[in-house]
Amino acid sequence: MTEKEAYSFEEKRVKIISTNKDIWIGTVQEVTSSADNENGEYSVWVRCEGERHIIEFYASEILSIEEVAL
Repeated sequence: MTEKEAYSFEEKRVKIISTNKDIWIGTVQEVTSSADNENGEYSVWVRCEGERHIIEFYASEILSIEEVAL
């Protein structure tokens, strides 16, 4: 997924499969530009269901992301 595609998921409910095969469902709060991150990757910030805090996923940690219905 490109950084531009990541921005299309802002404020949407998504399912993320991470590179370690964990499945996360939640609402994308923000996408941080690769220019703003020290490691040069964009990141997707998600308020995951069942979690207290917003979780940051770096581009390299995301195997797949898709919008899911409520």
